[in-house]
Amino acid sequence: MTPKEREANSGPIRVEEPKNPETAVAMGRGLISDAEKGATPSARHALRLEAARHFRTAIRMNAAHEEAYGWLAHALRLIGQDIRETSAEAADDYLRLACAVAWEAKSKTQAAALSGRTRQESKILIAWLRATRHFTVDEAESEMETLRAQRLSEALESEAVAGASRDPSAPAST
Repeated sequence: MTPKEREANSGPIRVEEPKNPETAVAMGRGLISDAEKGATPSARHALRLEAARHFRTAIRMNAAHEEAYGWLAHALRLIGQDIRETSAEAADDYLRLACAVAWEAKSKTQAAALSGRTRQESKILIAWLRATRHFTVDEAESEMETLRAQRLSEALESEAVAGASRDPSAPAST
């Protein structure tokens, strides 16, 4: 299905179920790539939500598949950016979930084996915490650990993401 065909579909994007974690990650990466080409915010948002579902599937299939955590953190961060204008609170919630996922990967993987995606997401999210909360690097890393302990299971649940998977083009509720 091409990105234009996906955009024409107003419902959630669903593609075939992956057979192994590597396939799930590859499918999710493809959806992230397609989302960058999406012409409308709602199309990009739907593709990113579906990509996050694939990354979660990869983690359920193999909890040691570190690359899936980095890509899930990336997808959650992008989803947060999608909804920033309509719901800043929900956007921050997505970023907190991304922090939990990125820190889980960083905590369970040796530094030399950590994927570039996970390293990048960890740095971006630590910078976000430092900028928004005025933390030092050590305080930001401590907050990442706290978020991992508090929010990881929520971040890994397929349909319960931040309670805010709303369409970014929809008007904000009052």
